[in-house]
Amino acid sequence: LMENKLKNKKKNLIHFLMENKLEIKEFIPIKAILHLQSLWYEKDPLASNIPDSFSKTLQKIQNLSNNEDRDKILEGSFIRAVLNQKVVKVSSLFVLFTDLIMQVALMVAFSVLVKSDQKISESVVAILVPSFVWFAFRELAQLLSFKSALLTYASDPSNYVDLLQLGLVFHALVSFSNNVDPMMLIVCIGVSWSRLVIVSANLINKVSVFVSALAAITKSLFPFLYVTSIIVMAFGHMFYVAGPPNGITCDEYDNGGWTCRLSDSYFQSFAMLLSGDWFFLNGPTGVQSVLALIFAFLIGILLLNIIIALISNIFTDVEKDGQKAFWLSRLRFVNELESMCIIRNIRNTFSNSRGGGESVDEDTLKEQPPIENRGSKERPERRLLSGYDMRKYQEWMDRGEEYDVFLKLWLGYEHQGTKPTLLKCLRIFIEVAEWQEIIPPSKGFRKVLMRKNTYDEEIKGLHLIFVAWIASFVFLLVSLVVGVIGLILGFFTGGYFWPRELKQFLFYGNIKDKKRYEDEKVKEETTEEVKQVVVKEVTRLETKVDKLETKVDTIIELLDELKNRKIS
Repeated sequence: LMENKLKNKKKNLIHFLMENKLEIKEFIPIKAILHLQSLWYEKDPLASNIPDSFSKTLQKIQNLSNNEDRDKILEGSFIRAVLNQKVVKVSSLFVLFTDLIMQVALMVAFSVLVKSDQKISESVVAILVPSFVWFAFRELAQLLSFKSALLTYASDPSNYVDLLQLGLVFHALVSFSNNVDPMMLIVCIGVSWSRLVIVSANLINKVSVFVSALAAITKSLFPFLYVTSIIVMAFGHMFYVAGPPNGITCDEYDNGGWTCRLSDSYFQSFAMLLSGDWFFLNGPTGVQSVLALIFAFLIGILLLNIIIALISNIFTDVEKDGQKAFWLSRLRFVNELESMCIIRNIRNTFSNSRGGGESVDEDTLKEQPPIENRGSKERPERRLLSGYDMRKYQEWMDRGEEYDVFLKLWLGYEHQGTKPTLLKCLRIFIEVAEWQEIIPPSKGFRKVLMRKNTYDEEIKGLHLIFVAWIASFVFLLVSLVVGVIGLILGFFTGGYFWPRELKQFLFYGNIKDKKRYEDEKVKEETTEEVKQVVVKEVTRLETKVDKLETKVDTIIELLDELKNRKIS
């Protein structure tokens, strides 16, 4: 059944199985999907050969009603590789960087440029208008990406912060001719800074995990906070009824006069909870000291120790789920991009840009051979050029005759063709070698500069060694200047001028969870140990069987000899 459907649809295997899993839940188990993803990831670790229609599969994963199934699917290595690859594209990073720039602009506008009890200046309006348009567009795209699954949209707390910020910016624009209300400005500052944390979490994996853990801890603390608030308010009432100690008037606030007003009693009770500065414990003052002792015992000893233990346990649990939250957030962001038509145009414009994979439409995919029989469209991984195993460089050699000739010559193998020029050799070396061999320039780089044929060939002569070092130093200075310029330009061009390794370092999520990777490693080591024990035992048994066979053969020969003697 599976083969017939696959032949009729002519889709790539992972796409076909994911579609069937999402549409017919009983058709394929989750474990099979995860195993298939592992196999496909081994074939295509850079996720460079996926059909455009795979975005529909990602949409279906996001809209799954069963959160457990969705989280399990997102544990798959191939899905994570696809999400990583989509995020580091120029179009995706352009959106993320625009989010960051607009959010920082809003934060600066509210925190620095806007003054309380004054009108909003035209320069601030010039910041608020494009920020409002951009974030409204982003929120609309996010809503479109959820489609019918609005409950999933409502379940994400960050969306409420987004809507609140949009409302505040809209209010500021509508009332810009009036003086700014100080309380409204305080709220705007708090929300804009909080939103900056959320935007940063979309960019950086570790920040996202921490923010997810913080949100989970806050959510888990609601029952504790509810009970604690009731207890503190109860003591606030009791302090209010007890009143100030004898001889203390209501004007002596710091000596207990705060008990004369219920609002002050509430405030000081919560202040004691948070600060630990207990009142009425310096000496016996009557009922106030008794209440303070009971309050200090409940709050200072019991509840505060409970909350410390509670946070520790919760953080241990949510730290494991932080990666799940990160990948779900990344999935939602990728689906948002698919809902933005303008982003698709940008993607087509930069489809051949460095560091971004190219999508393959289904018609093209039909004509292509299986993935194991064709080269990846992505630039291969960098390799240390101090090695000698030619198999590690085969992907680079397949990219063209220049690569093939240079690498075979460099590694000391036979080759056919003319050696590339110096500039081409330098370009190939910079493109193939790992960064540690380029910055700072390595011994191999200096040999390329001096037109040495192989890695083993040494630079002879003090003057040539001196020239090689000077040229390397000049190259290092130029590289640093170009690197700084490229880093700055990358923020405004969606990382177009950034090398793929930098984007992977900054924005890639972990394909395999650390704990799961460690478990797999332990499992592999255990399996290997078991194999060794089995092999050793099998060898021992085979030896024993051989000895038994020899003895049996000897006995049979003796019996035959006795039989022959008896007959004779």
